[in-house]
Amino acid sequence: MLKIARELEADGIKNGAGKDKWHTSNINSILRNEKHIGYALLQKTYTVDFLAKKRVKNNGLIPQYYVVNLSCLTHQYVSEERNVQNLYRPFPYK
Repeated sequence: MLKIARELEADGIKNGAGKDKWHTSNINSILRNEKHIGYALLQKTYTVDFLAKKRVKNNGLIPQYYVVNLSCLTHQYVSEERNVQNLYRPFPYK
């Protein structure tokens, strides 16, 4: 993760807050976000009353759709790399 952060900084890419500094926690959250990894469950909530803007959790009343993108292969590669890096991390884990 640190290598990715340093490469983003070297390329001059700003993080989500518009800062030049990237933290490994930012990289981890991006890589674990379902939208970024290529998986998405749609219609987790739905609007009951559009005038009152009332939304409720979908417990199966309306259909949900699971969308998979080809970028999930990239995510699998990154996950495997993260697991390998954790093997070489000094104890105790932080």
